[in-house]
Parts: sequence; C-alpha cells; structure tokens
Amino acid sequence: SGGKLLKLKFWQVGILVAVAALALPLWGDDYLTQIGILIAIFAILALSLTLISGTAEQISIGQVGPFALGAYTSALLATDHGWPFWLAFLAAGGVAAFTSILIMSSVLKLRGHYVVIATLGTSALIGAALLTFDGITYGPMGVVNIPAPELFGYTFESTTSFYLLSLGILLLVV
Repeated sequence: SGGKLLKLKFWQVGILVAVAALALPLWGDDYLTQIGILIAIFAILALSLTLISGTAEQISIGQVGPFALGAYTSALLATDHGWPFWLAFLAAGGVAAFTSILIMSSVLKLRGHYVVIATLGTSALIGAALLTFDGITYGPMGVVNIPAPELFGYTFESTTSFYLLSLGILLLVV
C-alpha cells in the first residue's frame, strides 16, 4: 500500500466535527440544514443507548417508543393546549421517563437477550398506541402547525436558527 493513513486524535476529530457542524448552515442549503437538525435529534436518541449499555451493561433497543411518546406529548401540549415550547419540552421528557419507568419496571429482573426482546416489544406497544389513538394523537397523520420555539423573546423560525438550537440541546445532552 505504501501510503500513510491520516491518523487523528479524538480531540482533533471533535474539532473537525464541531467546525463542520457550525459551517453547515453557511454553505449548505435549507435541505442540508434540515438533515443536520435530524442528525442532532437522532444523536440525542443515540446517546440514550449509552445510559443503558454503558451504565447498566444491558442492551436495549426500545428507545424509540418513549422518544415518540415525548415528541407527541410536546407537540400536543404546544398545539392543542397552548403550552410554551420549553414547558412542553420538559413535560414531554417527564412523561416519556415516567411511562418508561412504569412499563419497564417489570423488565428489570430480566437479563441478556430477554431485555432486548422486552424493550423492543415495549417500543412497539407505545408506537401502536400512538397510531391507534388517533382522536388524541392524530394517528399516522401526525401533529401539524407546531409553534416555533421561543427563548428570551427570540423565535426560532428559520431553519438555521432551529438547527443551532438543536445543536445547543445536543451539546447540553452530551
């Protein structure tokens, strides 16, 4: 092969990722920036895996159910009940956590692949419930006209501002 591979240290990769993340809205169009928003949101979801795998030494693949429950809760509180974004955001996390604890309390005695199956089943149960109760959740049509988040009087309406908000929340979670 004869060529040398570029070897970067962990902190160097971190700096490159941070520069690329901050530069995305400058050089990317709205579509790429929206992809960046989704990457930030799903990175937050992926970090939840480290809580289970890293601390409890269990494998869980059921994070999507509580994640969806939190998303629906936040959207419904903001649209149907007029809650401000940040209050709905915090309440959604509480609802997702409480529901996860309630449902998963019976799974705590399981070990190994049984945990994987139970968490997957729990996630499927939550997903099915969200789609079935369309009188509350609007089912597969989803929630529309969700108001833009506000912070200190600033409304995050543009794609770029929402992207930067998503990155900020991701940094807080990390």
